[in-house]
Amino acid sequence: MDRLDLHVEVPAIKYEQLESKEEGEPSAEIRSRVETVRSRQRERYKNIASATNARLRSKYFKQYCSLYQPVR
Repeated sequence: MDRLDLHVEVPAIKYEQLESKEEGEPSAEIRSRVETVRSRQRERYKNIASATNARLRSKYFKQYCSLYQPVR
């Protein structure tokens, strides 16, 4: 397996929401979340040659990435 495809349903939003002048989340808050996640990844992968999920080699998938199996 050399790739992992994700399918995410994104509901339609009304035009009024797109046109809204309401400010979104500040970049500083987003940056803080990203830094937190990157820190967790560095800690998780400290014993292997990987710094992020995107760079994780396939031989480590079973060890670090459990896949969700929906009940049918």
